[in-house]
Amino acid sequence: MRNEDVGERQGLLVRQRMILAYHQHEAVLAERIGLERAGIDRARTRIAQLEANLRRSGTKVEGLDRIIGRLKQDLAEREAMVASLTDQVDSLTSQVSGLNGSLERSQARVAEQESALEERRHELASVSYLIGDRKTLLADSVVVARGGLLGMGRTLVVTGKGDAALFTAIDTDLQREIPVAAAKASVLTAQTPGSYRLEPSTQGMVLRILDAHEFRKVRRVIIVTE
Repeated sequence: MRNEDVGERQGLLVRQRMILAYHQHEAVLAERIGLERAGIDRARTRIAQLEANLRRSGTKVEGLDRIIGRLKQDLAEREAMVASLTDQVDSLTSQVSGLNGSLERSQARVAEQESALEERRHELASVSYLIGDRKTLLADSVVVARGGLLGMGRTLVVTGKGDAALFTAIDTDLQREIPVAAAKASVLTAQTPGSYRLEPSTQGMVLRILDAHEFRKVRRVIIVTE
């Protein structure tokens, strides 16, 4: 994995943590604003009651004036606090919005990187196989017959040609067996010895991939049946 890909994923995690922290702080501020507003409502109610009592008495009560003055001061401080907290919430909301946009872009880039990595993995893990009898493989120009005497004992040699549509692709990270519907078969291509094993199965034979890394060093697998 490239350093920039690792950096992108680390940046994504940082943004996710920041958004979570901002939301938590936002919740704390919202709770505090709620408490302050409740206190403001109580102060306004108390001030209104005291002022009404003062008007009904028709006389100036110094102690009551001081109480009303303190309540009004407390009310102004609470209102200023709510305004300040509301500004903080608005700022956090704006920051979260920006982080969400950045997060979405990072997630899109990470998804593209993961898709590219998976595509590359699949490409590296894939081989294509073709199974056929001697006559079919010769007719498809996949192999040629060489050597021998008077047409006898000739050996099949892989040409490296043949229509790609004739082959079946498999992902050797996911599939480690190739079924062969024949009682006898052999591999003509130069797969690493020991990287596979041909053995009998209920359907005829099966090629078992024992070492996928070595096996897929040769991308085409040609199996001749008898």
